[in-house]
Amino acid sequence: MASEPLIGVVMDPPATLHYEKDTTYALMEQGTALGARFEAITLDDLYARGATARARAHPVAVVEAPRYLEVGEAVERELSDYTCLLMRKDPPFDLDYMCATYCLSLAGCPVINDPGALRDANEKMVTLRFPEWIPESIATASMGRILAFVEEMGAAVIKPPDHMGGQGVFLLRPDDPNLRGLVEEATGRGRHYAVVQRYLPEVEEGDKRVLLWDGEVVGVVNRVLPPGELRGNLAAGAWPQATTLTEREARLVADVGPRLAAEGLRLVGLDLIGEHLTEVNVTSPTGMREVARLTGVSPARLVMERLLAEVG
Repeated sequence: MASEPLIGVVMDPPATLHYEKDTTYALMEQGTALGARFEAITLDDLYARGATARARAHPVAVVEAPRYLEVGEAVERELSDYTCLLMRKDPPFDLDYMCATYCLSLAGCPVINDPGALRDANEKMVTLRFPEWIPESIATASMGRILAFVEEMGAAVIKPPDHMGGQGVFLLRPDDPNLRGLVEEATGRGRHYAVVQRYLPEVEEGDKRVLLWDGEVVGVVNRVLPPGELRGNLAAGAWPQATTLTEREARLVADVGPRLAAEGLRLVGLDLIGEHLTEVNVTSPTGMREVARLTGVSPARLVMERLLAEVG
């Protein structure tokens, strides 16, 4: 491996990271231990001039508590200066995010995940590519179709396609007097698409996050819901629990993972409830810290070892 590969990380402002939980932090920490250097790039510092992608980047170094991250003076770079780039910007999956992927398509170096694949793989909508593994689902802006679907299913979960961390996720029941109001809220009175899935009562047993690198499992964690909560997101208060995959889940992962990797979606988090695929996290999948604490095996270490062996 070449000495000190330089990796750019497109991300939210470093000051917003939470050391104990953040997967981006874990990747930089393990990559640093393996000899890589990192620079942080926020969306407002990522740009293109003509056909050249550039950034005003900040060198970052993992340091001891309580600071954890040391941020250096900004430097101007062409993205082709980097050994590779990690696209780790959190949603919303909005026009700014899309424009960032267009800039990254001009990078001149490997980008993980592939910018074009990110544009084609909205985390909620992409599940529709795998009908054999998902619960009954509908994607629509029509309030009438959603209400009919809820009546047919008996209960359903509605999700906005542009958010993360369980934001805007509601349980819909036909007998709920707030049903129409919830659908109005989720769709902006029929102006915006939503993804609606049959409610899976098995969510009470947890929501599994399966972390993949190049289609292979590098970690699994079950996220147990707090009492009275619908969402199995760590950001929504779920707590991590060690787990394994069932036989059906293993078949699901073995089918879906390589198909995503072939498209350039190399670092992925699959969400599984009741042995069904409910989301495909491709923007900034989390859970590596929790897996490492529960199992003693660091997915971040595995990923960085394989990546650096490839690009070094």
